[in-house]
Amino acid sequence: MMNKPKKIKLTNFPEDEAQVCGYNVKLYGETSYENQMAVLSHWLHTHHKDISHIDRAEIAESIRDFLSRKEMRQQIDICNWSDEQLIMAAEDPAQYSLFSEFFDVPFPAPKNPKFTFIDLFAGIGGFRIALQNMGGECVFSSEFDAEAQSTYFANYGEMPFGDITKIDEKRIPDHDVLCAGFPCQPFSISGKRLGFEDTRGTLFFDIARIAKQKRPAVLFLENVKNLLSHNNGETIKQMMSILDDIGYDAKIKLLNAARYGTPQRRERVYIIGLRKDITHDKFIYPDPLDLPVYIENILDNDKCAVEEATIHRKDIEFWPNDGHEEYALRPIRVGTVNKGGQGERIYSRKGVGVTLSAYGGGAGAKTGLYKIDGRVRRLTPRECARLQGFPEQFIIPTNRNIAYKQFGNSVSINVLQCIVKSIINTKILANVK
Repeated sequence: MMNKPKKIKLTNFPEDEAQVCGYNVKLYGETSYENQMAVLSHWLHTHHKDISHIDRAEIAESIRDFLSRKEMRQQIDICNWSDEQLIMAAEDPAQYSLFSEFFDVPFPAPKNPKFTFIDLFAGIGGFRIALQNMGGECVFSSEFDAEAQSTYFANYGEMPFGDITKIDEKRIPDHDVLCAGFPCQPFSISGKRLGFEDTRGTLFFDIARIAKQKRPAVLFLENVKNLLSHNNGETIKQMMSILDDIGYDAKIKLLNAARYGTPQRRERVYIIGLRKDITHDKFIYPDPLDLPVYIENILDNDKCAVEEATIHRKDIEFWPNDGHEEYALRPIRVGTVNKGGQGERIYSRKGVGVTLSAYGGGAGAKTGLYKIDGRVRRLTPRECARLQGFPEQFIIPTNRNIAYKQFGNSVSINVLQCIVKSIINTKILANVK
């Protein structure tokens, strides 16, 4: 059974943040416009079908405010609209084409969802695509980076809320699955066993406080490989202990995306927590697929993009194996640029890609270098999207550097979908009351 999300009132988030019962819900800067867009988009997608009589006037006022902003850009005449007309637009906004930016998107929510989820540290929505593909409906999203928010909005018609540390967990809708690809941060351990409150000040604390308050059936977390060895293994040990304390049977495993249908060596830690008080079968991580998918299977045919990604240097050197390598589910190095440091290694199209990164330098910064059709080049943004499992209709930022950063920070969709199937097989989502 699916948890029914609670309504978010637009009037709970006025221009002056001090009016909101002491809660700081402003996203960034000195304007609340982005926050208003987050509230409005969330409400239109998941809450507009449940309008109580008391809320109708408040909703009409909020819709009028949004359309007034739009009127200045598109000359929409709403001066003579009655509250009832605005409410009709609110109850079925798509029919008026007034909110097309919220609904005319590549990845709308499923019409008949099987479960609900929230998308924390959402980035550009890798978790969202994976879970929507498996029948999930997103009822809340949060992402701090403004550029990632814009990409998210363009693809899903929903503006994520901003800084999760400033959002009261009680205001987050009920949900079945909590998803989070969160940064790795140190705890102040000092040799003692930590409790929930001891993690305050870390982003893991925000995950734990939301889970403790909302009690989703499943926690689905992703982190970098180094989490396992961070602080000599104490960080992950404390995390698992805290998840146990707040009522979850948690498991952890390192998986490589290259073994799950994505031609990229991307090793990430996946933590699955299942609520102890809900009947479920044992969770088993998915077996590797080991599909024959390589760099050459994701190549871009956009000649301009390929030329922009090509490097022209005199210090390129190829190794004796160049042209003689065999296909493999690992990166195959065939040459060097400069001294062969980070970002200066050349790989074959017959292997998988190196790990995409949001940062890093060298001629192959963020994507690595590959010998493809006689060229030595970085991957294009579209090729990076394919390496992470994003569908072809995904809208990519026009700024290449922003696109590289966003895909470098993203999750591998193929791996997530395999894990979701394993979660569904436990029957825990079917047993949510």
